[in-house]
Amino acid sequence: MPYAELTITVPETVWISELSRAYPDTRFRVLAATASTASGVARIEILGDDSDTDYCSDLPMIVATE
Repeated sequence: MPYAELTITVPETVWISELSRAYPDTRFRVLAATASTASGVARIEILGDDSDTDYCSDLPMIVATE
């Protein structure tokens, strides 16, 4: 199975940018993604030692947390 590890710079206005700056040791794993010219949808796994998931739950684009 192909595997790629990417390091990207996300604009500050994107929600995941705010989350990654608030928790710099957190890793984001993209499990699936679909995009069009106007919008996109992604299933992302958020991995980190911080057990505080309240921050993620407060974001309007987060539909589920475990």
